[in-house]
Amino acid sequence: MKYIYSLILLFIVTLSAQEQLKFSAQLRPRFIVDNKNFDSNLSPDTYAEMRSRLGVQFTPTDDLTLFFQLQDARTFGEEPGTISNLKNVDIHQAYFKIDNLFDLPLSLKAGRMQAPYGTERIIARNNWNNIGRSFDGAVLQIDFCTPCEMKLDLFAFRVGESGFPEDSLDQNVLGAFGEFEIIEKHKLQPFVIYYSSAAATYPFNMSAVGAYLNGNINGFNHTAEFISQFGDERENGPKSLSAYFIGYNATYTFNNVVKPYLSAGVEIYSGDDDLTDDKYKEFNRWFGAGHKYLGYMDYFPRYTFGRGLVDIHVKAGLKPTEKLSIKTALHIFNSDADYILIDGSTTNRFGTEVDIVANYKYNSYLTFESGASLFVPGEIFKERFGDDISTWFYLMAIVDL
Repeated sequence: MKYIYSLILLFIVTLSAQEQLKFSAQLRPRFIVDNKNFDSNLSPDTYAEMRSRLGVQFTPTDDLTLFFQLQDARTFGEEPGTISNLKNVDIHQAYFKIDNLFDLPLSLKAGRMQAPYGTERIIARNNWNNIGRSFDGAVLQIDFCTPCEMKLDLFAFRVGESGFPEDSLDQNVLGAFGEFEIIEKHKLQPFVIYYSSAAATYPFNMSAVGAYLNGNINGFNHTAEFISQFGDERENGPKSLSAYFIGYNATYTFNNVVKPYLSAGVEIYSGDDDLTDDKYKEFNRWFGAGHKYLGYMDYFPRYTFGRGLVDIHVKAGLKPTEKLSIKTALHIFNSDADYILIDGSTTNRFGTEVDIVANYKYNSYLTFESGASLFVPGEIFKERFGDDISTWFYLMAIVDL
């Protein structure tokens, strides 16, 4: 039924003003070989998934934009039969945006939308995920100085709707995100986010305050980040939250025909050194990106066991031809807080991961991408999962129109 309504909506918009329409589409099939179980005696899991998107942008006036985007996200063969229909088409984005609101330097966007902010540590669009992330709510943007790039976003999203009287179980995300060019080619992005629910069983009121500082000078790009989380934590019972993230990454791109680059950085997600007390100290990325930063095998932040994470990484890449680019990364993953093994000894070693990705731009619409990873377990993963090296591979095509 949602699919029919969506098609009717697109049809009405199309008939209204064809000369003011702009269409977009994406098809992204991806084949994966998953051998991430740390047991060489088991055969790898193979599966394929695909994301299909169709969007239409309608601009009836210079200041008003409407955007609708349908999405189907599926795993090949998940339906009971070849004539079955899971009806998994949904609206990924549907919003209107009005600029120069009341002839002021304001813009308002309301509806369902992607909302990537800053480095996407805490609010991201999660593009690697087969579904991707979108929010329901509104964003008011204030442009203080358009040429000098000074703006502030005020946003309100509802991420949980209970449907019960008094809205006692609803979950809301409120925040402000700024972007200011403090000196030439250096941007400061401060923010504050409030994430809450009044649920009777596990009410929570969590806040995050932080800032990103990014600069780019003559091929040298560097980013410093800090986030502090505090309040009442939700997932581990009635505990007070006191956590932080801190990171620094630097990249230098050489002035060469193949455009080689070298990058290094360290990122610390705080961990809890005492899981039995009334404080929770592990950083939670909430709606942030994981695959983008913490290795392509996606063990983290899922398997930190409350101890947090320290990621020391080195990355490199180059572009041998105009169409081909290759990049690789080495991650050394440790826990932030000590982990106690069964024998009573302590360690911090999760393991080491190596990723390599090749991207080939076949033409202006079609891109092929392939990646492979291996993970060598440290003491923590050996005790939890096994001693063997795990591997992972994917092959993906991206058609963007």
